[in-house]
This record gives sequence, C-alpha cells and structure tokens, in this order.
Amino acid sequence: MEHTTIGQVVSWLDTTFRPELQEDYDNAGFLIGQRQTPCTGVLIALDLTPAVVDEAISLGLNLIVTHHPLIFNGLKRITSDNEAGRTVISLIQHGIAVYAAHTNLDNLPWGVNGILAEKLCLTDCHILRSTHSSVSRSSADSSPNLGEQRDSNSQQQKPSGSSPKLGEVDARSADGGVCNPDETGAGMVGKLPHPIPAEAFLLKLKETLGIPTLRTSPLERRRPAGIRTVALCGGSGAFLIPDAIAAHADIYITADLKYHDFQRPEGRIILVDAGHYETEQFAKEIFYRAISEKFSNFACRISTKQESLVQYI
Repeated sequence: MEHTTIGQVVSWLDTTFRPELQEDYDNAGFLIGQRQTPCTGVLIALDLTPAVVDEAISLGLNLIVTHHPLIFNGLKRITSDNEAGRTVISLIQHGIAVYAAHTNLDNLPWGVNGILAEKLCLTDCHILRSTHSSVSRSSADSSPNLGEQRDSNSQQQKPSGSSPKLGEVDARSADGGVCNPDETGAGMVGKLPHPIPAEAFLLKLKETLGIPTLRTSPLERRRPAGIRTVALCGGSGAFLIPDAIAAHADIYITADLKYHDFQRPEGRIILVDAGHYETEQFAKEIFYRAISEKFSNFACRISTKQESLVQYI
C-alpha cells in the first residue's frame, strides 16, 4: 500500500487553507519537516506547546497542524535555553513536521469567524472589512504563543445551519441571502433568528465557548430592546471596533481588548472580550473535519493536552 507523504498532505493543506491569504507579518504554512517522509498521522492543536509535542510522540503521529505558528518572528537561536528552542529540537529529533494556518484561516470565508458565527446560530452574515480595504489590521497586538507571535483573527463566512464541505463554501445564508464566496476579509457580522435580551445572549455565549466569565462594557450604557445584530472577530480584534459600529451591530465579540478600548464606542455598542483561545478554539474542528474527510489512511486527532494559556480563577 502506497503511503501518503508529508509533502502530499502539505500540498493539499496549501490548496485548502491558502497561505497566500495570510497577512504580511504572518508565518503560516509548512514550518518544520521533510516532505518525502510518510505521514503516520496528524495531531491538531491551537498552539504548539511542549505537552502537544509529547502527545504526538506518544501517539506516533508525525505531523502537527496548528492555528498559531510555532515560528513567528523568527528564531535567532535554537538551543535548549528556552521553550521555543527545546520544542523545535524535540520536533526534529522525533521527526515530527509542523504546519500552521493562521491569518489565512482567519481571512477565509469559512474559517475561524465563520465557525464561531455558526456556533452562535447567526444568519445573513457579511464580512466587516474586506481584504482590499485601505486600512489593514494592526500588527501591534500580541498573542500568547512560542516565538512571540501576534494574532488578529478575522474573516467572513455565511453559516447556513450546516457546515460547508471542507474546502468549499456555502454562499447562502439561512434566510436565503447570498454573499460572494470568493470575498475574503476581516471580521463578520450576522443576525440572530430573533432578538434576545443582552444578558440572555451573554449567557448563551459563555455556554457556547465553555467559559465562566466575560469582560464587557457596561450594559446599562447601551441596552437595546434585544440583541439581534452580532459582530465578531476571533482573537485580537480591537481594530474592528469602528467597523462593528458602522455595521450597526448591537454587540461586538472579540478578544484582547485593552481597558480604554471599552471607552471608545461611547455607548454605541456592547463590547465583549471573550478570550483569545476561547474565540478561536473551533479552528481545531475545521482542521479535523478537513483532514479526516480527505485522508482515511492515517489517524487524525485533536489534542487532548491543549488548553488556554490564560486561566480563570
């Protein structure tokens, strides 16, 4: 039986997740490994931590696919003096390849924000800022990951009640609206089936993300008749606050907001910081569905050792 090589999997990942869509500051794609090596299986995680590497070793899986790139700003030294160096050394010693789909997955119409919108049952979705906008997303934020990376996750999708086939886009929204499936960009805005009170929606959000708490702007400053229009950007999305306001959203869900970011809307929209890991966690499902549907001759697993780098006490 002919084995699928790492290179064949990487080529398919490139075709599906389109690294050419990544932001200029990003480092998505094939990061570590030998293309000619047979693939024994894939382990999926949001961040590549030492625990994830150990898990791949124990399971005998020699390709790790993550959302956040292990090597982001570049490594000047690869030594055992720091975690990044030790991780790279361990990966090479055990013959484990690494691939990341980061801001390109953010910018795809069925990526991080698309699946988040789907989980929240949003319909009639549109991107907040297209990739040809004259104002690009900021690269000043930082996200927790090896190699001092930053991440602003954003993209557009039309969730339609059922997930699109992997690598394909269902361009129809649940209410029959049609979007351009080829358009890519930052953030997403959509509608709930019916208006619901802000408190009820925030409870639903916590349940969906599996977190005990949220950071929000004061609800009494802007208490609409009900939350209906929802804007979101998984990961660091403060740069899209003006776009969410311009889209007449009742609420904007993102992460990594600074204290004074909550002051910027002046009561025109409810801001919610729902956590970086939490708003991106469903990227793992995207990878899993894509890879397991395409390749049936090796194991594909989601890491059980991956958790948020921020804990709530």
